[in-house]
Formats: sequence, structure tokens, C-alpha cells
Amino acid sequence: MVQLFAQTGALLRKNALILARSPFQLALALLFPLAALLIAVYSSGAITSSFTGASASPVTDPKPLPVTLPKCSDPLGSCRPRVFYAPNDVYHGKIIRTLAADIGLSSGSDVVPFDSADNLAAFVIDRQSTLLAERELNFAVSFTTFASVSAKDGFVTPGASPSFPSTPADLAAAGRQVAAANGTHYTVWKIGSSSFTSALDPVLPNIAYSSLPTVFKLHLDKAIIRTRAEMQNVAAPTMQVSMSHWPLPDLIQDFGGTSGGSGSNSNDPNAKKNDRSTILGNSFTSAFLILGFCPMMLVMCTLLGNEKHAGLVGVLRKLGMLESAYWLATFITVVAMVAAASLLPLLAVPAFPNTFPMYNWSVLVVFGFQFLTGFYLVSLGLVFVAGFNSQYATNVFAGFLSMVCILGSALFGFLDGMFMAGVMESSPSQYQALFKSPDVGWGTALVPFIAHGKAYFELSHMEPNVATTLTWSHANMTRTPTFKFDGAMVDVPSAQSTLLFMLFVGMAWYLVCVYLNQIVGGPHPVWFPLTPGYWGLTNGGGDAAIHAESKANGSLIVRNLKKTYRSSTLFFFKRRTFEAVKDVSFSVRKGRVLSLLGSNGAGKSSSLSAITGLFRPTSGTVSLCGTGNLGAIQQSIGVCPQHDLVWPSLTAADHVRLYAMFKGVNGSDAYVNKLLEQVDLAGNADQPVGSFSGGMRRRLCIVLASVGLGTSSCSLVVLDEPSASLDCVNRLKIIQFIQKIKQHAAVVFTTHLLEEAELGDEILILGSGEVKAYDTSLALKNKYGSGYEISVLATEGTTADVIRGLISRHAPRATVTQRSNEMFKVTVPKSEPITPVLRFLQSAAPERTAHVREWQVSNTSLENVFVNVAAADAAANNAKSSEDEAANEQHDTLKPFELPQFTAKKTLPNQLAAVFLKNAAYQAKQPKTTVCVVFMSAILLGICVFMLSQVGEKICPGGYLRDPSGNCDLSKMRAEYVRGMALCAPGSRLGCIAGDYQINKRTTNRAYNGTRYLVRDPTGSAAGFFSGNPVVNWTETVRRAVGTGGSNPRGQYLFKSLPTRPINVTAVSSSPAEIVKANLKRMYAAAKPASSSCIMQFGSSRAERKYYTTTAADIDAEQISLYPDFGVEINAFSGKAADVHMVVPSIVWGADRFFNVLKDTGSTCDYRELNTYSSPPAANLLGYLVSALAESAGEDSFDSLLYSMVSGRSAGDNSVLNELLHSYANAQLRATLGSAFASEGIYGNVFSAPSLDSPMGTSAAVVFTVPMALYLLFIVYLMIPFIEREANLFEFYRINGLSVAACWLGHYLFGFLVTVPSLILTMVVLAIFVPTVNLGAFLVIALMVIHGMICMAFLLASVINSLAVARLASFVFPPIAGVIAGAMVVTGGSFGWAAALFPPLPFAANLKTLIYGGGVNWGLSIGSIVAGCVYMGIALALMQFADQSPLQVLKAKVFGGDKQQVAPSSRAGAASRDALHDGDVEMADMDRDDDEDDEVAKERADLHNPATPRDKYTVRVVDLEKSFGKHRVLRKLNLGITPGTTYALLGANGQGKSVLNNILIGSIRPDRGDATVCGIPVTDRSASAVIGVCPQQDMVVGDLSVENNLRFFARLRGAPLRGKVLENLVGRSIELVGLSHARHRQANQLSGGMRRRLSIAISVIASPTILITDEPSGGLDTLSKVAVWKLLGRIRERGDTTTVITTHYMDEVEALSTRAGIMAAGRIRVLGSTVELKNQYGRGYNLTVQLPVALAVGSAQSNAIDLRGPALAAEDAAITSITTTISRVVESTMAANDGTAVQLRPTHDLTDAQVEQRVRGGTWNEVKQTWSWEIRVSVPLPPATDLPSVFEYMAQQSAIADWGINPTSLEDVFVRVSTKHYS
Repeated sequence: MVQLFAQTGALLRKNALILARSPFQLALALLFPLAALLIAVYSSGAITSSFTGASASPVTDPKPLPVTLPKCSDPLGSCRPRVFYAPNDVYHGKIIRTLAADIGLSSGSDVVPFDSADNLAAFVIDRQSTLLAERELNFAVSFTTFASVSAKDGFVTPGASPSFPSTPADLAAAGRQVAAANGTHYTVWKIGSSSFTSALDPVLPNIAYSSLPTVFKLHLDKAIIRTRAEMQNVAAPTMQVSMSHWPLPDLIQDFGGTSGGSGSNSNDPNAKKNDRSTILGNSFTSAFLILGFCPMMLVMCTLLGNEKHAGLVGVLRKLGMLESAYWLATFITVVAMVAAASLLPLLAVPAFPNTFPMYNWSVLVVFGFQFLTGFYLVSLGLVFVAGFNSQYATNVFAGFLSMVCILGSALFGFLDGMFMAGVMESSPSQYQALFKSPDVGWGTALVPFIAHGKAYFELSHMEPNVATTLTWSHANMTRTPTFKFDGAMVDVPSAQSTLLFMLFVGMAWYLVCVYLNQIVGGPHPVWFPLTPGYWGLTNGGGDAAIHAESKANGSLIVRNLKKTYRSSTLFFFKRRTFEAVKDVSFSVRKGRVLSLLGSNGAGKSSSLSAITGLFRPTSGTVSLCGTGNLGAIQQSIGVCPQHDLVWPSLTAADHVRLYAMFKGVNGSDAYVNKLLEQVDLAGNADQPVGSFSGGMRRRLCIVLASVGLGTSSCSLVVLDEPSASLDCVNRLKIIQFIQKIKQHAAVVFTTHLLEEAELGDEILILGSGEVKAYDTSLALKNKYGSGYEISVLATEGTTADVIRGLISRHAPRATVTQRSNEMFKVTVPKSEPITPVLRFLQSAAPERTAHVREWQVSNTSLENVFVNVAAADAAANNAKSSEDEAANEQHDTLKPFELPQFTAKKTLPNQLAAVFLKNAAYQAKQPKTTVCVVFMSAILLGICVFMLSQVGEKICPGGYLRDPSGNCDLSKMRAEYVRGMALCAPGSRLGCIAGDYQINKRTTNRAYNGTRYLVRDPTGSAAGFFSGNPVVNWTETVRRAVGTGGSNPRGQYLFKSLPTRPINVTAVSSSPAEIVKANLKRMYAAAKPASSSCIMQFGSSRAERKYYTTTAADIDAEQISLYPDFGVEINAFSGKAADVHMVVPSIVWGADRFFNVLKDTGSTCDYRELNTYSSPPAANLLGYLVSALAESAGEDSFDSLLYSMVSGRSAGDNSVLNELLHSYANAQLRATLGSAFASEGIYGNVFSAPSLDSPMGTSAAVVFTVPMALYLLFIVYLMIPFIEREANLFEFYRINGLSVAACWLGHYLFGFLVTVPSLILTMVVLAIFVPTVNLGAFLVIALMVIHGMICMAFLLASVINSLAVARLASFVFPPIAGVIAGAMVVTGGSFGWAAALFPPLPFAANLKTLIYGGGVNWGLSIGSIVAGCVYMGIALALMQFADQSPLQVLKAKVFGGDKQQVAPSSRAGAASRDALHDGDVEMADMDRDDDEDDEVAKERADLHNPATPRDKYTVRVVDLEKSFGKHRVLRKLNLGITPGTTYALLGANGQGKSVLNNILIGSIRPDRGDATVCGIPVTDRSASAVIGVCPQQDMVVGDLSVENNLRFFARLRGAPLRGKVLENLVGRSIELVGLSHARHRQANQLSGGMRRRLSIAISVIASPTILITDEPSGGLDTLSKVAVWKLLGRIRERGDTTTVITTHYMDEVEALSTRAGIMAAGRIRVLGSTVELKNQYGRGYNLTVQLPVALAVGSAQSNAIDLRGPALAAEDAAITSITTTISRVVESTMAANDGTAVQLRPTHDLTDAQVEQRVRGGTWNEVKQTWSWEIRVSVPLPPATDLPSVFEYMAQQSAIADWGINPTSLEDVFVRVSTKHYS
């Protein structure tokens, strides 16, 4: 338990540091829930406001509102009204043009004429749904001025349609016909409605519910007046009309009133909350809430997924990590993160409006619900981390979980809003409906959005009173609601049950993680919990004797180790097995080093994994210090993995402390600094490891392996390729550090650098999973070596035959190999005496001096031993040992390295096609991605089809729904619509508004005698304003006719003597509004509580405080005196100008109560009330009369006379305003035209056109799901370019000649290609289920949105600098885009040009229009295309000109960055991805020429000599300088490389090699100096044509095959796109690099050596003149390395390619280079061939001896004997003996011995503290009672040593079996030169 808590604490600290060092991701995870909640609040209000219109002025002091249509700010015109009219004659066309000019309409798009009423009716009826989808406001105007209708007694004959017998030819004729008709006749038809609910009117709030038809009619009347004025040559008047309502007291809120415009109590928050507009506005809140935690889930999945899939969890396991500790720490981290993220949204609580669902939630409920949502979602996401062994699979499933949750919540919420779920207790939510089957309900609740949505819905509707705070103790929290499903009552689980389910299931997911993580990618089988060993109940198994031996010796013993891997294609069928380790045995003691060698696939990694406990072996024993228990072993080992497995955001000190906590060591600052000092990292202790260079990270990994050493008596350190990526200087430090480590532990290390393997006391070579050789280095060389190797530097012109002839005289069986024009390698077999050859080479013979300049001899290298062992293994198994070796054998038999030539054609179309074809081939290799995306698209389309089936709407071709009988025929409706136009026509004016200011009474006053007006008229124009009524007062006549209650209205109407009531005009001097306000104050001041008699008579609902008149007063007269019907302020009224303000009653709910008058007589209660909601009955009476007339005429069907408009409902239900404004228009017309036209009037009305049901359900289903099916491809659009940019492939493409434009355009076209399957599938679904959609138009808008999405993805790819953020964007963006766009479109939002910036919005809007049968909004669509092009342009600019991602720059500015990172690694090009200045070494600032050797000075002088031909050097660099900030990297660098030279560019890390290479390939521009390649300046893009680059890391497209990689890069180089030339070039390249057997294999499936050969093939496919290679064999095993060397050697042998090699491996330099230069402090310091450099800077030879030592003791069984002193004495004696002997030999044979004694100083790595371990690790001779062992000693020989004599002497020493002689290595030269320049 103590260990559990300790490890949990360490892991918690690690998690906290990682999150704290990732501020962007941490901020994203913590702040996004708050942001999402604020977005939810804002979107709720925004969507609600789209239904509720504009705000109103204060009710206490209402401002005058102009009666005019609001200005449309949308430049696309979607909010402008559209007008259709007929007939299009000269007069009415003039009116409409005047109207259009008045309100800013354009002909064609906004105004559409029709020749006849039939055509107008057909268009309006047939295209009604389309019209509504395209525009919010649509009006049809049917003019009947010149119409003839069949009428009798003023009534239209039933069934009659208007006819137009004569149409005027000009305006003069029109004037005469207008006079004959007594005025202009028309009907305005409001076409449909785009609102879901009553709205706050945008023009006259609190006055009208929907004033737009009325206001439009007023504009039309004004147009008629202006037109008539123009026809009569009269100046058109200026007309201004405004309105306001009666002032209301502040106490209106006490009665539930508001400035809202609903007939319900819209100020009551509870009523508002349940209003349809509010419910729809809040329907997406659940989606936004769960969206808030999606980034956290993806961040945590990325954090833990990176740890698992990068091997960091394996590292922790090797430290003995408990799985339970790991997930407990994860659990606590998640809880803390979610809790913090849930606390922040509490800041938004004050911003909640009272209509927001969470308004009355207590802060604890808000916090708790947010916490459970995040906890449940993140916990499930982590199951994907534990359950998948692929980062790709984890990301895909986590991303799709986010999509499903966001989209599912949005769809369920929208359906709940549409069906008003929760408004009534009997209406369940979609979530609750799932629980009609409990098993289905709880099963689906495992998907987070289901449980979250259900809980949210129930909490939102739990407390209907917003004034009551919802707490966890609320009674309804545990209530189980009951609903009726399929005729049965079903109990749905309570909200509390759902919340507890989220909590406990979320916790259970962590137990699942603990289990899965140990199976998938872990060391255990499925049944591991049942094994005793897992619980530490056994010793790990194995032989007890082995455990006893390992305990006694303190050693690691491995016996008969086997590991078999099993795999199956489908469950357990076709099961395959692979035996990776076969019976491997070895041991290593404390104080000794075992070098473990083997080619790739030999079994090294599997063996080490079994030893370190990463997984369990199939059989065999691993025992360390007496135990085989995995946990115990892991506590005693330190591991340095092959790859640098570190946490980039942690510092070096953090890593040491983490390891120390796991090892139980006190990680104090002193301890940390002590360890880091040993590898020169103390100065970087607090620097994030992510900013380290490769060498620094490697040194850190090594020091981490030593944490805890010395604290235990038993330790093992495993080092897997510890010096990989290190330069020679740092490699020497690591070797020294390993020497220190082995004083405290046994060491096992692997390496591909065989010189480094000499460090091992013993060497074990594995092959095919078996031990092939196991002995000391010298013993292996003697056994498997081929003899001796002599390097010969010949004079110029000497051929291989000459050298071969010279050598064969002295060693007939020796072989000669030419490595360059002047370098040769001579191999002398062991059976051949070497002394004669050496004496010849050492002599001054003329033939030697004529042909040999320099020479060196050495024993067979360990590399030769390794190759021979591998060859023997292959022969023994009668098979090739590896594909690489097979390739080598084939490789040696190939023809000369020559490639077919071609004429390069590097045009933009060719390059664009190359990228497109590459991407197409890439996608073909991504079946999982393709299938996954298509599958998800199919699922979304399936959901769409399911929703359509549930909606069940059958759509007619016109975009409207079929009638119940399934009929689409609209002919009857069209005919009835045309007949309806006859209602207001000459001879039939019953359907016209009379315009006589006679408005129906608004009160219950019994003394009412005509409409009452208070008029303030300072101009004295009232008489004209109220005069000139029409001849027949139709309004009053109809009113009186129905008022009689007779059964035959016609008879009542025909009674001609019915009197009309006059209007009552009262002149006042002050504002009518102020008079009403004063009276209202007086009424309220005198108000008193209702009497008991009034309460009894009228009930409590009318018993508020009221105004009571006296008992003696006349209540009717009292009410009349208090307020009028209307008020009018006439500021101006004449034929030239009018400025009129009208004051009308308010429609605010509760306003009427302030105007009521009561009279209490004690026994009775009289009551007079103001009815602001009763619509003037004129229109209703019209319908009544017409239907009655139909009865009297024998018609038996109401519909036979008219369809829906004659139901009597005028458009907007604003008949009062219609009549009032129409009366003004008539008065204005007569005032303008004069008395001569006193009988002319305007006769019109406003009706709603026959309405059709629109497919709203279909629209919602399609708009929400179909776009998402296409948006899923956003993942591909974003991730492909992002990954290529992050992997530096873009830069590599550029180096190979690809332009930035071609690269991105190719990706662009590819984006369209991958969308084709989803697009086709979508079009099929639409064609079958939504036949109204024009597929051609849909294809166009789909291509437009794909264009926009691709461009947005490119923009994100160019600015995002984090893989986690890129994944987050790729998964979260599609559902957000779909939901937001769908919500705004479905709910009727209008868009301006800004919508074009977000392509999903225009697409959704156009899709909705197409569903209704409409067309495309081309303005918005083209705007989205332009926006996409702008996005792409920005992306191209950022990629072309910016060295760093803008987000990376911003991050550095805000959060700070690595100050030592002075150059961006992202632009480091192909040469190296390390930082240009990595801090590994700090060089002195040296510009002195005296630090150059003679060769460098000679070359510099030649480069500066004007007489030197420019073409002498293929690469010419003169005085080159480059700085990053204040750091000078290159300092007047001079370099010249002649044609055909293989030049090795050497230098320690940070000396400028990478910068120089980057300048040569054009990735970086120099500050000063001159650099050319083949005479072309490196800044010229054409230079890429002559350069081939093989970077350090294989820049190949991993998912492409070998041949497709080569095809792509050949096309970039200008090869034909297809055809025989291309295929011959690719085929020949594959043959030359030995990859014919793997040409169809994907690059990421190749071994390291094969990938390297592919990289070389890519670099030379265009036969470049210059080849630049960086670490050509870095990280490869020996066989692969040899293969690469042979390949490069054959390129060198061609002689026409200049090769520049940058490497840290000196054996590579010796194998390949003909000339080498060593850089230090930004300049070349040393120059020459390898032999020259070693002879000039070397220190002679080293004799290495495996020296036998013997020690006689009394008893081997007595452990009490102290062997330390005697053993040390014995070793010293042996060393002294061999040194003295060798010194004598050297003295006697030195050529110029002056008699001075030679003092040789032997070196060794022996430590006194380990001497007893060396003794007891030797051999005990029982007979002689002696210990015998061996020690390795090196004896340096002076340069003048006579080597043949030394060879002869050593050959005679039979007691020394193993010895060797080697010259000073090039590595020694490198270290010596480099360290000279260290400061």
C-alpha cells in the first residue's frame, strides 16, 4: 500500500507538471466548458430572438415609431421583401416601380410582374414553400382596378373570377379608367410565415403582432398617391406616419405585462420559459454543454495515449510501476481537471437570463451536473486509450465519440424543442422515450450524450417556477415520471438515478482501464488476474538452483529463454506463431559489461523486454540476485531504451525526480545535480526536454538508467543503443559514464556501432533468436575474423592493379579493394603471414614510395566478425539471414549504377498532377480510414433516412406536402385564389377596407356612438384629415347588418335606410398620450381593492385593485371621459406634405386592466373593460356574410367560394391598424388630388394567401445530417497536410523541386477526390428520399462547401502547431459546423455577407431551399468561394514565408519559450531535424586563421584566388556567415569540393553542419558570403535540379509503396507522369538499390536498412550532380549499414557525383569518404583524407591484450577469505610484466633509437573495488587451488614503433590467446581536434 501511494504521488506530480507545461492544452481543457456554456447562453438568446423579433421602447414613455419597413442590412437581400404582382399594365407597373424605389427593391430579383391573375396565382400557390425558403417576406399584389366582376347588389357572384376586358395603353387612358372605377383597387396577399411562434413585431412592437403586411400596404398606398399625383401633374406629397401606444405604468410588470408582443403572459418568466421560441432557443444547450468537455477528453486521451503508444508506460513498468497506481493517478487527475473545469462555469451563472434552462439551478447543481458530464465523458474516452494499441485507433474512436455526442445531443434537443417536450407532464423527451424498455435505456445511456441529455432535460423541467431555486434536495429529484408508450404506462428512471449511473459507471470505466491496459500492449494474458504470480505470490518460477546462483553472485542469469508471438486473423482462426527468442542463455555479474549484438529481428529487443519485464517470456528463467519476480526485478534495474522515451514538457530535473520516487530514492536537488553533472546536463536541468537536441536527450536517458544505483546491493542497468545520435565527443563521455555505472551494477547494452561494442567485457551475438557467438572481443576476432586490414593511400594515378601487384608479392592470398581513386583496402587472411607486407610498406623501396603515400594496419574489426557470424548463420540454416543480406547479395551482382535519362518537365500542371497522384495512391493504402469515414457517412445518412421515415412527410414537386389523400393537385386552390381577388374590385367592395375612420368599439361601453378620437391639431388640418369618406360606408353597414342577428344578412344589408354612426373628434391642446397618461395616473391613484360583491360577481381573476366610480355616476359616461379610442397628432397635413402621429391602445398583456372602470352599488357590480385583444370583426364578418350569401345562393360548400383567405383572417390580424392607416391614405389621396377627385379612393385589403404545409421535418432531418456526412472528410483535409508539414515533408518536397502552390493545390484536388464516395452516397439518398432536391444544384453547392472546408482545413493546418490541437479541431469542427449551421438555418435565421466566411452556413441555407424546390443563393455561395480562396491564400503565405507556426510564435510570446532554441527546427530542412544550436557544446568564438591546418589554408586561398576556374569546385562556399539572433553559427566559412569527391563533413553537435547543409539545399538563406552548387547560387530555386538530398530521417511517404514513392519523387523532378520512361526509371532505381523483392511493400513496413536504401534511391532518381546525405547509416544494424555503404560506394565509383556526407560515425567516414573536413566553431579546421588525418593527428597504435592472471589461495569455499589485496597485486604484476616486455621489443626495433628507454603506459578500465568480483567470476582450479581470470589491457605504441617486430613477438606468446593491434582511430582524431576548440 505504501508503494501504491508513493507511486501515485509520483505519477500525480508528473501529470501536474505535464499539464502545467502545456498551457495551451490545459487552458483549452479548463476554459472550454465555460466558453461552451457562454456560447450556449448566447446561442439560446440568439435563436430565441430569431423568433421574437426586435425590442420595444419603454412602455411608460413609448417613443414614436415610424410606420415604415425596416432597412435590410443584409447585402444579399434575404431580409428584403419580394413583390409579385398582376396584371403588369402601364398603370399598375408604374405603381410598383414607385413602391420599389420607395423601399429599395430592384426589378427582377425583388419585383416580379405577371401578365394575368391566373399566372400570379399559379406561381404563388405552386412555389409557396420555395418562396418562403428563399425570402422571409413575400407579398403578392392583385390589382383589380380595371377588372370586371360578376356582382349583384354590391356582392360578388359566388364562384366568379375577375376578368380584365380592357387594359389601358398609356397613363392617360389609365387615368380615365381609374376615375371610372372611382379609384385603385387591390388586395395584398401575405405569402406564408417563416416564424414558429408569435414574435415581438420588428416595426410596431407592443402595438401589433405582425405589422409587416400592414406597413407594406401603407407603402403601397403611398406609391398609389405618388403615381396618381404624377399622372395629374401634381407634386407628390411627403408623407410621414408614426405610431405609439398609450403610456402604461411601471406596475404593468405586476400584472405579468411586458414590452413583448405575445398574447400570452410574455413577461412571466415561467411563461417565457415554456414559450415555443424559448424552448427552440434552448434546444441546443445540451449539445454545447457536452461539447465543452470534448476538448478535455481529447487532451487526456492524447496525454495518456502518447504515453502508452510512445512506450512511456512501458518505461514506467520497467521501473516497477503498479498498474493500479497509474490509473489511480489518472483518476485523481481527471477528477481534479473536471472539477476545476466545472467550477469555472459558475462564473457564467450571473449571465443566465431567466429563460435559460439553468437559470434557477443552484450553484451546487450547476457544478455537480457539469462535473458528472465531464467525468463520464472523459472516463469513457480513456477506455479507448487502454483498449487500443494504436494511437490512430484511439484518436479515431475518441474523435468519433465527440462527434456522436455533439451531433446526437443537438438532434435530440432539436426534436424535443420541435415537439415541445416537457411543456406538459405527459410529453416525454426523446431521451426518456428510450427508457420505455429499461434494458435499451440503460444500454444506450452508456453513450455519454444519452445519460447527459436525459439528466439535463429532467433537471431543466424539474422546477417550473424560475423564482424557486433547484437544489439537490428537490422533491422531484427522486421522482419517477410515468409516460404512456404504445398504450402502456411506463416508469422512467428518476434524474437522481441517471446522475448516480453517470457517477458509478464513470468510476467503473477506470477498473476496465486497469484490466485492458495490461492486456492490450501490456505484458499479461487475458486471464492474468487468475495467476498467482501477478499478485506476487510466487518467486517468478524457474530453477531454484539458478536463483541461488544469481543470489550468491549478485548477477543476472538468463537460462533457456524463449519467446513466441501468436497472432490470428479472426479470433483464434488461422492462428500464426513466430518464435522470436530460441533458448537464449547468458549471465553478467556486477562490475562487468555484456555487449548484446544482432541484426534487426535477431531477438535483442524481445530478450531485453523479457529481462526488464515489459512482457513475460514464453518459457525459461530470468533471475536477478535470487529472484525471478517481475516486480522485484523491476525495482533493481535501470533501463535506457533504444528510443529517447521522455516527456517533452518535463525538465531533466523532473525526470530524475520521477525516477527517484519510483526507486525510493530521495530526489533532492543535490542528488539531481550530481547525476546530471556526470553527463554535462546540470546547466540544462530546468530546461524542458522537448527543447533538447537528440544528443542531450540520449544522455538524459542514460543518466535516468543510473538512478538509484548504489542504494541496493543488486542492480542491473540495461542500455539499448546508448550512443545513438551522439557525436564522438559526447559518445566518449557516455563511455566514461558507463564505466562508472558498472562499478555499482551489472550492465547489458546493445549497439549497432561495433567500435562501441568493444566496451563489453563479453560480447554475445544473436541471430534468428539464437546465440551465435559468445566470448570476449579479442576471442571473437581471432575465431571469426578474416585476418588483418591495411588501408593504403596511393599516389595520384596509381591503379588497383598496381597495388594488387605490389601486395601479392608479399602476401599472395591478400585481396585488394578500391574505395576511391586513391584509397585501397588490403585484407590479409589469418593464414597469411602479415610481417612481409608490413616490412614492405614500412620500407623506402622505390616502388613503395612511387605508389604508396600513407598506410595503416589493424586487426580485423568487430564489424567483420559480425558479418562473418551472420554469413555462417545463413549457411547453417540454408537461408538468407535477413532481407537486407539478401538484398546485399543481389546488390553485388547488379550492373553499374546508372539511371535512365529523361528530359525534365517541371511545370505547374505536372507537379500538381504528381501531388494528386501521390495522394490518390496514399489514400488507396488507407482502407481503414476510407472505410471508417464512408461508414460513418453511411451511418449519418442512415439516421437521416430513419428520421425521414419517422417524420413521414410526403413532398410534392413544388416543395410542399401532399394533402391527406396524397394529392399534389393545386388547381382548385389556384382557382379559388383567383376568385378571391374579386372580393375587392369595382362593383364588389365588400372585401375592401372602407377607410372611413369608423373602427369598431374597443370597450364594453353601452353608450358607444362612433369611434372617438383625441386630436391635437396645431395646423388646423383636422377637417381635411377626417373628411371625404367613401360614398358607401361598407364597414358600418356590414357591422349593423350582422348586429341584427338575422339569419339572412343579405336582406339586412339591402335595407337602405340603415343609419351610419359619425366619428367623434375631440380637439385637445396637449398630446393625447399625455392626457391618457394623466387620466391613468388619476385612475390608479383612486384605485382600491375590489369589493366582495365584485369578487362574487366576477371572481378573483378580476379582483385586483381597480378604479371605482361613484354610485351616482354614469359608468359609461365616466369611461368615455377617461380615454378615447385613438389619439392623433397632426403636425402637418396637406396635399403637399403630411406628418401624422397616431396613438393607439397597446397589446401588452395586462394593459387592459388599468383602463377598466367598476361601479359597486352594494348589491351589484357593474364593470366596463377595455378589450385590447379583440380583433376588429370586419374581416370575420366578411367571411360570415360571404358564407351566408353562399347558402342563400344555393352553394353547399364554403370551399367552393374561396379557399383559406376568406376565413376572414386578415394578414397579421391587424385590421384596426389596416383601417386606421387606410383611412389616412384615402384622406391623403383626396388632399393631394383636390376636390375634383373627391369621389376617388383607394380600395384595398390585406389577406394571407392560401397556405401550404412545408416539409419542416424533412428540412430539419436533412439539414442536420446530410452536411455532417460530408464534413467528416474534414479530418482528411486537415490531417494530411498537417502531418506532412509536421514531418517536414513539405520542406523535403520543396527541396526536390515542388512549389508550394503545386503542393497545396494538389492536396486541394485530392480533397475533392476523397469526398466522392460520400458525395455519391449522399446524392443517392437525396434522390430517393427527397425528390424535390435538384441534384445538379446540390452537386454545385456541395462542391462549394467542400471547397470552403478544404480551404479552412488548410488554414488550420498552417497555423496549428500541436498534434493534439489538430486532432481536436479535426474531430470537433465537423459536428460544431453541422450543428451551428443547421440550427441557424432550420430555425429561420437570416444571413449577411458574414455568413460566407463560414462555408457550412451557405451550404445549409441552400440545402434547405433546395428541399423546398427552390434555387441557389448565388451571392452567398460565391461569397463562400471567395472566402475559401482567401483562406487558402493565407495558408500558402504562412507556409511560404513563415518559419514558424503563428500559434507557436504566439505561444512563445505569451508563455515563454526556449531561449536557447535560436533557430526553428521546422525549417531545418532535410539535413537534420535537431535544433541548429542545441547546447550540447559551447564553442569558443574563434576566427583566427592560425587555427586552420595547412590544407584548409591552401583551399581557402584557392577559393579566393580570382584565377581559380569557377567550375573547379562543384560546391563552392566563400566567406559564408549565418547568425540566429546574437548566436553566430557560421563564421566566414570557406569550402570547396571538387567533382566526384565523397566529402565527409564532420563536427560536434552545434558546430554548424546542419546550417551549412540547409544553406546548400536552399532551406536557409545566408547572411553574407557566396555559396554555389554547380555554379548556381543556392538562393536560386533552380539549384534544386542538381542536388539530391538523403536526410538523416527517412523522408518517405510511409503509406506509399516503394515504387509509388519513387514515382512521386520522379514526377517532382520532372519525369513524365506516366508511361514507359517513368516505369523504366522507377524499375531501374529499385534494382540499383536492391529493393526489387519489396517494390510493392509500403515504406512504413520496410526495415530500417531498406528504408534507407529507398531514401537513397529517391535522392539519386534524377541523377543529381551533387548528393547530400545526412547520417546515411544512422540507427541501422551492421548488415543494413554495410548494404548502404556498398550502395553509396557504387554511386561514388561512377565518378560523376559529388557526395557530401554528414555523420557522427567515423567507421562510415572511413568506409565512404575520399576527403574529410572537421568543423569547429562555425569553420572548417582540419582537412584531408582519413589516412592523412590519422597519421597527422593520431598517436600511433594501440596493442590490446586479453591478459591472463592467476592467484593461489587456500580454499575456494571460504567466503571469509579477503581476496582483494592479493588479487590486486596479481593484476599489477601481470600488467607490469607485459608492459616491460613490450617496451623492450619497441626499444630494440625503433628505427632511430637513441638509447632512451621507452616508457609505455598501459590503460584499462579496472577498478579496485571490483577486483574480488573479477576473481570470483573467473575459473577455480581445484587441483592447484588457484583462481584464474583475464583482464583487458591496452598498451599505446609510439608512432615510430616497428610494427612487424611487434606482430612477430605477439605471435610467439602462447600464453596470450587474444590480442590485437589497431591504429589511432579517426574518432580519436575527431575528439582531439574538436576539444581543442571547446571554451
